[in-house]
Amino acid sequence: MKVLVAGATGLIGSEALLHCLDNPQVTTVVAFARRPLAKSVQGNDKLTTVLMEDFGDWPDDRLETVKDADAMIWALGTLDGDTTSNLDYPLAFISSFVRILESNAVSGSEGSKALSKFRFIYLSGQMVETDQSKGLHLIPAARKIKSVFENEAMKFTEEHEKLWQTLIVRPGGVLPKDTIATSVLGLVMGMNWSVRVEELAAFITYLALYGSKDKSFFENEDILKKER
Repeated sequence: MKVLVAGATGLIGSEALLHCLDNPQVTTVVAFARRPLAKSVQGNDKLTTVLMEDFGDWPDDRLETVKDADAMIWALGTLDGDTTSNLDYPLAFISSFVRILESNAVSGSEGSKALSKFRFIYLSGQMVETDQSKGLHLIPAARKIKSVFENEAMKFTEEHEKLWQTLIVRPGGVLPKDTIATSVLGLVMGMNWSVRVEELAAFITYLALYGSKDKSFFENEDILKKER
């Protein structure tokens, strides 16, 4: 199984990368990143790193090399509500990659993905706000722009349902790996509003491997039920 990861240098993306590399069912991981990954993973035989100058530019020749991938874990985004990072970049990927999948499905190209749907796992957030006119006090732009992408992604999935599955994960506050501070934060935030980064990464990796037959959206409680 081949898994793609965007945002592999961030807190969540880097942990998801480690889980994919450690999973025996995953044979290949292709990480798209702006800078080199941690030295601790650079020598892993499963891993290929593609350095990206612009996540809005996905040329066909680059995507042709990963047309046999099973899933993309999209853990790229910002908390400032930047439209380019949070909307334009993921839209650019899904529109570019589905074009490759459709082209290869028609031509029966060797090495292309066959039968099963490509799984796009998008890291969203628990406090996403669907009402674009609503006044918000806490990170309003980020909460609204993620909702815009969610809507666009689901419309896109309906249009390409034979080839594509979108799985949207909405974690609560993501806690770093076990430390005293992490334990304190978990108690302060409460179990329903927080998740450890290793739990979230394990859940995302599970979705990349198996997808979902009956759900497209996964809330923090779904992650906790699966991982605890």
